[in-house]
Amino acid sequence: MVNAEIAEARAGPAVAASRSTSGQVLGRAADAGTVRPHRPARGPGLADQAREAILADHPDAAGLVTLARLLGVSPSHLSRVFHRETGLTLTRYRNRVRAGRALDRIEQGAHNLAEVAADLGFADQAHLARTVKAEFGRTSTEIRRLLDAVR
Repeated sequence: MVNAEIAEARAGPAVAASRSTSGQVLGRAADAGTVRPHRPARGPGLADQAREAILADHPDAAGLVTLARLLGVSPSHLSRVFHRETGLTLTRYRNRVRAGRALDRIEQGAHNLAEVAADLGFADQAHLARTVKAEFGRTSTEIRRLLDAVR
């Protein structure tokens, strides 16, 4: 039975679907290119894979399209699954990770925020400051002042 299903899958959706009347209609539609074959859902593993790529700072994790290509799914599917599983958009999650890395560098003594911003992929220092403020409620400069006061 399993071998027959594998053979049908290899033969294509038109052959597999042609075993019933409704299958014949679907088979013709698949031949015409109007019905895509069913693919199993990627489920929660996809969001985890995306998070791992972002946390590992994989070069293809910098954008939605390249990350989706890396994971072998469409950008819209990745976006929907990620938001459903995490409650955050990919951009928000990626910005949160980058802002956290910026704070780590500031805590380690980095003083040139423009350089930190460039290293972490922000457009400029102002973009870094806006993102840090959106994520943590204070700008990177304010956080640096707080850290300097503690030291």
